[in-house]
Amino acid sequence: MSNTKKTKRSIIIVSVISILILVAVVSVLLVTSHNKITNEKMQQEIELAWTEANSYDDNSFMSKFDKKSSFVVTNIEKREDDCYTITCTVSSPDILDDLIKYQGQLTSKPTEKEMNQAIEEIISKASVKQSQHTVTAYKTDEGFSFEFNSEFINAMYGYSYDYCKSQIDELMKDLTK
Repeated sequence: MSNTKKTKRSIIIVSVISILILVAVVSVLLVTSHNKITNEKMQQEIELAWTEANSYDDNSFMSKFDKKSSFVVTNIEKREDDCYTITCTVSSPDILDDLIKYQGQLTSKPTEKEMNQAIEEIISKASVKQSQHTVTAYKTDEGFSFEFNSEFINAMYGYSYDYCKSQIDELMKDLTK
């Protein structure tokens, strides 16, 4: 075989191998990018789930938390197949101390309107507190399902959810005596 034919044959073989390698690399990149869960994508998924699970009447003070509380996904850690721990920075008005003060000042049962107004004012005057919390995500056939733990919920509701829950538990105990 002449040198020219050998050179052309070598060029063709190298070209075919290069194309095969390129196709393999592109395939791996496409699969990786398709399977990669980004912070932004998880942020959207959690926001949707949170909103669906926590919608309140616009006249309720609870709806004010939707406007004042937020979270940002800062880390995604895969724990096991289809299960992730999502770390979020939660920013929310810290109303706990002022809520306790308001409760201590009550001399009679307020109307729902009075209570909503008072708590809305507490929310609007409260300073924003940031804290780190986790959410558990489970990959399903439909997308994701989320488990919001009590620490995350407490933070999203002005660091007062646990206190209010304990107050309700105490009231229920008193009613059953």
